[in-house]
Amino acid sequence: MERIKCFILQANGRFFFMIVLSTIAAVANGLTLLLMILIYGDLLDALSTTDQENMVKEVLKVGTFIQLISTFFGGFAFVFIKRSAISVCSSQLHQLPG
Repeated sequence: MERIKCFILQANGRFFFMIVLSTIAAVANGLTLLLMILIYGDLLDALSTTDQENMVKEVLKVGTFIQLISTFFGGFAFVFIKRSAISVCSSQLHQLPG
């Protein structure tokens, strides 16, 4: 019990914010596996049909969904990395002598 009290007394608001943010990120990471299982299940269902026209339409629908999701998350990652790199570079420029 003393360890928990020591942990709480040393933590500030920023530390608790980081704990909550990491918990949300971990849950989101776990949910992506479930999302991919559902997407691949839909893709396998679309491929298992015997009707050729229906199969092509269903595969295109699932493929378009996968493309949209990957474009969204790829764009998000690109913007996040770009902003992080700009902030790191600008903070290092301020530290240069002169």
